[in-house]
Amino acid sequence: LTIASASLPTPWIAIDQEGGYSNRLPWLNDIFSQFDITTPAQAYQIAAWRGRELTRLGITMNLAPVIEPTLQSSAYITRNYRAFPASAPQTPISLINASLKGYRDAAIMVVAKHFPLGLGQTSQDPHRRLPTILTSISDFQTELDYLNSIAPTPPGLMITHLNYPSINSNLPTSLSPQVYTLLRQNGYNNLLVTDDLKMTAITNLTDLQSAALQAINAGANLIIITHPATSIKPLIAWLTEQSSQGNISPHTLNTSVDLNLKFKNLYLKPQP
Repeated sequence: LTIASASLPTPWIAIDQEGGYSNRLPWLNDIFSQFDITTPAQAYQIAAWRGRELTRLGITMNLAPVIEPTLQSSAYITRNYRAFPASAPQTPISLINASLKGYRDAAIMVVAKHFPLGLGQTSQDPHRRLPTILTSISDFQTELDYLNSIAPTPPGLMITHLNYPSINSNLPTSLSPQVYTLLRQNGYNNLLVTDDLKMTAITNLTDLQSAALQAINAGANLIIITHPATSIKPLIAWLTEQSSQGNISPHTLNTSVDLNLKFKNLYLKPQP
């Protein structure tokens, strides 16, 4: 409340409320996971209802829906019931599109996740380790084409932590300039958001300050850090110092500020 009432741009109040397995609000009775949804009508209705309930609570951004195709039954995103079922009568793309329309009509900002799409291909969990996805450049283009088939275009897109050696053998996807550049070259012009930088896939590789700086310079417009809260103010101060020292370009900062303000103007109600 203190932040929201200060004379600063209204902050995003974000949650990853996917429903079912990933229900952050137990009293909401949000019992349907994406895996339970089999028709576009159902996907739309649940997303619209969920979006309205979240906005009623003052939440302005939902980190959903999950967009990975479930290519393996043992995949991390599949076994936790977080993706639309590949066996549904309708294609997962049609369910994703309907879900995005439901959220849009509920006037809530959403960040579709995850890109790249490797969590539908690996049993490894980036909360615990960095998964490696052995694909080619051609395979990655197929993933970009899949993203292009989603309509409406998600207003936000989460970049998760994966090792794609064919794209960048030295950095995880969330910190890789190549991934952000390829997305922009492919025509995705909306908000790019990192997955949580406190996940073990990142903390096993580098410290929080370095990860945040690398993500921003790679092209992330918003970074997620879930804990501890005491780390946020020192990190902001350190990043401000990095900017003043020329380690973050004004163009990079201005691009992210402009994109965040663009979507805040679309989705956030004016404060009384």
